[in-house]
Amino acid sequence: MHTNKEENYTRESMFGRPPKDALALLDNFDSILQEIKPLSSKHLQSLPYNIQQLSLQLTSERSSRKKTYMNSRVEMISYTRYFMWWNLFRLTSLFARFPKDFFQNLLQTEEETYCLDIGSGPLTLPIALYLARPELRDKKLNWYCLDPSSTSLSLGEDIFLSIVAKLRGRAWNIIKVKGLFGETIRNKAKLICSANMFNEMYLEDRRPLEELVKLYAKTLSQYTKDENASVLLVEPGIPRSARFISLFRDSLLRQNFSILSPCPHEEACPMPGTRDKKWCHFTMNAENAPEKLQKLSRDASLAKEKIVLSYVFASKCPQKNKDDSALRISSLPIRLPKQKIGHYACGKKGLMLFVKNKYTIAENAALFSGDLVQQNKEKAETKQGNLQKKRTQIDSKSGAIIIDS
Repeated sequence: MHTNKEENYTRESMFGRPPKDALALLDNFDSILQEIKPLSSKHLQSLPYNIQQLSLQLTSERSSRKKTYMNSRVEMISYTRYFMWWNLFRLTSLFARFPKDFFQNLLQTEEETYCLDIGSGPLTLPIALYLARPELRDKKLNWYCLDPSSTSLSLGEDIFLSIVAKLRGRAWNIIKVKGLFGETIRNKAKLICSANMFNEMYLEDRRPLEELVKLYAKTLSQYTKDENASVLLVEPGIPRSARFISLFRDSLLRQNFSILSPCPHEEACPMPGTRDKKWCHFTMNAENAPEKLQKLSRDASLAKEKIVLSYVFASKCPQKNKDDSALRISSLPIRLPKQKIGHYACGKKGLMLFVKNKYTIAENAALFSGDLVQQNKEKAETKQGNLQKKRTQIDSKSGAIIIDS
């Protein structure tokens, strides 16, 4: 948490640095892959080009992409050495900042515990969780890793076991399941996860997203352990993905889940991604990514300055009461008239525009996308008393309530 006595708020960052031992492995993830699947100098030389071609398949040429692309050796190499590496950096940065009680259903149990990763690919999400959360490394977790590509799953298991060995930890039990979303698993899961999977389904389906989410939510509910379940979904930070996450959030609330993150409330989503509304996404600076990964990205003409995602983490486990005054900063800084800086934010009262004077922002009080802002209660009550004498200010462009701090 960042605190400044001169400010009337504190903030908690959404993204953080994973543990030192995990950072060392992330910085040299290419070396781990080289140990498992060595590439010749010739293949290493052609790697940037192959990455660039795969990127085209995953974006502008996705309609012509083969659904079995993850079974191709060249494309699997390109995926793990570039896309998986970026996804590990992104997910570990997110997971590292989650409070410990978010995982209480995995920590406080003596029974055999099952988790499910849907669209697991090369086990990116379980590996990221193992790296980011040391308190889970010695737990007896059984992971169903579900994906249509057995090649991808097998490589992912090799990568996972290599990382476990380097960390001298306890290996989770990996249960590889070849199949699509909806495939039956034997045991109910306490934690259901998915990263970058659902967009490959709904972006290629012409049915309304509202209809698809109902179908997906019904299928997903069949996997859960009702009384003690958690669901974590991460998708690319694009408008349609944000809309998907917002709709799925509504579905989880109807199933009596509590929203752990990113929402500081459980009211209607003020950034649902509809045509006339803002869309909920969070931006992380890419400058802290491993240097070798950044160089590879430049070599492939895919240099990144920022990483964007949308996600929801929900649970049926009892949680602490949320601070009704908390706000979640969603946008990058916005230049406003009269030398002011603004950030769009989400709160219990809806969409907010959090405004500060550019020249009075203390150095360690700058806000970033994803920050959870909690106002000083004393100052907030004083300000609330003053605001009651004034008319609430509304931003004419977005309809957001203006909070001038």
